[in-house]
Amino acid sequence: MITIATMQSMTKRAMSADKPRIRFDPPNAGWIELRIAGLTKGGGAIQCSFVDDPFEAMIEWLEAIVKGARAASWVIADEGATNVLTFVPENFLGDSDDYLLINRIGRKECLRLKWPRTELVREFYQAFRAMVESADYDPAEWEWAAHWKAYEYSLYADLVSEEDYEAIRAQWPFDGAVLRRLTSDVVEEFLAGDNEQRELPFGP
Repeated sequence: MITIATMQSMTKRAMSADKPRIRFDPPNAGWIELRIAGLTKGGGAIQCSFVDDPFEAMIEWLEAIVKGARAASWVIADEGATNVLTFVPENFLGDSDDYLLINRIGRKECLRLKWPRTELVREFYQAFRAMVESADYDPAEWEWAAHWKAYEYSLYADLVSEEDYEAIRAQWPFDGAVLRRLTSDVVEEFLAGDNEQRELPFGP
């Protein structure tokens, strides 16, 4: 017999399953917050900085996972912490599941999350692409921040009006990593192949 309490518990599990496990917030003044369900320290987010841009390394990490690496790690330098995300495939932790291990050195937080390989690659890649392709993504909040002239001028920004500052800023070319161009044929082919397998009809 299913009780009301059991139904409520099942509903909560279903609702939590619908929530994305990962999200990249659009950049703000050279920072992008990576939110992964289960993180509690540092406001529940990993701070990604343009100073030590981690996103090309993220693509390399996902490609290594796709290619079947025994273990693949992505290191994100955060102010006050170093975050190491390691994907460990089945059988290397003594069972048949895939895991994402998160070690937040400096914040004293470690997580072991059961996360199937294909789902992890899809969710990280699609969350990143959704962020850079969203209407809220302002390239100047990430790419412009890395421009040395912008940094030099920012030292004197309080001496001029906001309008003058923005006018000068608009003249400079974006110079950081152009995140909208950051894609992976390896990852996309892997995910496309997975989608084709899902769409195969049953029977001969």
